[in-house]
Amino acid sequence: MKYFTPERYKRLQATGMQDMDAADADWEIAVTEYERHLETIRSDLPESVRHLLDDFSLHDAEVFFMGRKPATLFLHYALRPRPATFWC
Repeated sequence: MKYFTPERYKRLQATGMQDMDAADADWEIAVTEYERHLETIRSDLPESVRHLLDDFSLHDAEVFFMGRKPATLFLHYALRPRPATFWC
């Protein structure tokens, strides 16, 4: 399932207060659903991916290269450690 869809993102660009509030609430629902799903698959993820999720934030990562072969995604990026108090 896709949680952070282009449609959800576009709704965040709303200008009316009610539309903005509704889009924010919808986005928070997506965050909660994503985090819930992530917890259900966490034990199946490689240790390196769990480390990435726990200790780093991809939000401000600098992407140097992204490529794909049929079944593999390649990312080359610079990470910043997750701050002690993290919010997004």
